[in-house]
Amino acid sequence: AGHYRQALERAPGDPEATRGLAESLRELKRHDEALGVLDPYLARREGDARALRVRAGCLQALGRAEEAAADLDRVLALEPGDAEARRDRAAIDLAARGA
Repeated sequence: AGHYRQALERAPGDPEATRGLAESLRELKRHDEALGVLDPYLARREGDARALRVRAGCLQALGRAEEAAADLDRVLALEPGDAEARRDRAAIDLAARGA
């Protein structure tokens, strides 16, 4: 995560550094911190499917399934062939039905 933070200090708002930092934080299970990076970024770049997918994973980990589903729906609208987003969206639907 430190490498990406340094990159963002040099180039604030850089898409690769922002997504990389958020992904690193998610892997470290620091979901709230990842959301703190992603939310302002996605307010400016709402069509970034990769960032939306990362945010969906954080939201799902925090028990915010409806918000995660909405992000995944946006990913699928942008990239209909995204198998990972489709799988994650189906998992949310199954969990909501108690399967």
